[in-house]
Amino acid sequence: MFREQFGREPGPNDPFFFEPIAAVPNFLSDESTDEVWKSLLQAAGESGIDPAIIYAMNKTGRIVTETNLKFLTDVEIQEWNDAVDEYSRKLESGETQ
Repeated sequence: MFREQFGREPGPNDPFFFEPIAAVPNFLSDESTDEVWKSLLQAAGESGIDPAIIYAMNKTGRIVTETNLKFLTDVEIQEWNDAVDEYSRKLESGETQ
């Protein structure tokens, strides 16, 4: 999509997600970012991903995988694990479905 929109290969400083109607590569606006994130969370739910993972995605604002784990700080990893555990506690107490 980047090549089609801007007529060149993306560079290291170009946004991965960009405004599709911009003449130059711009990062998504906060509103567009929120829309993309909501769509991603919905798609994750519809694909059957563990609800604890979706909860952690929503709570932390990140997607943690085996591939990107090495790029996260210990604090970010703990935040993710805490969110997964929180979902489990909520599930056990009947706070969520």
